[in-house]
Order: sequence, then structure tokens, then C-alpha cells
Amino acid sequence: MGWKPKVTIALALVACVLAFGAVATPITSQPTFCADCHTIAPSYESWVKSSHREVACVACHVRPGIEGWLHDKAWAGTKDVAIYLFGAPTDPRNLQAKVDSAVCLSCHRNILRMS
Repeated sequence: MGWKPKVTIALALVACVLAFGAVATPITSQPTFCADCHTIAPSYESWVKSSHREVACVACHVRPGIEGWLHDKAWAGTKDVAIYLFGAPTDPRNLQAKVDSAVCLSCHRNILRMS
């Protein structure tokens, strides 16, 4: 196989990944998508009643920038879906919803006390 078919195949794969991401990102960024996982239903119900109910899950659980998106949304999100579908979603080791404090401070900077 020459280089042209290889480049064509590689470009087609990249296009497919980008198209999938363009479709999947808005869908998986909705709080209702997160709530579909029965494992986090209590967290979702708590969020609905909280003062943060107008803030989408991704606003806190996905750090800004391409690196944050790739790690927190693409990698961790894909891992979470795979664990939900094929693993043990109720295993405490698989329930890790980390929120970087810098994300909190992006909205709540005024609560910091400087001495």
C-alpha cells in the first residue's frame, strides 16, 4: 500500500473522531446525561436542590482549556461510561468526581480571605 491510501485512511479516521466528538460533546455535557447513570442519581438529586442547580456539571467537573477538556471530559468521561457499561460502577474506587479548587475559585474568588 502506497502512502496516499494510508494518508487517506488516517484523515478519514481523524474526521470520524472529530465528527463523533462534535456530536457527543453537547449531548454528554447535559446534566440529564450525567443523571442517567443510576450510580450518581443521589448526587444529581442533591444538585437539583442546591444553589448550583443552574450550573451545568461540566462547569465544575471539567477544567477550562484543551488540556482540562481532554483529561476531564474526553478521558475521564469515556472511562466513566466504560465502567458504567462494562465494569462495577458502584465500586467506590470507580466513583471519583474530582473538582479542582481552581474551578471553584473561578466563580467564588471573593470568598478567599487574604491575611
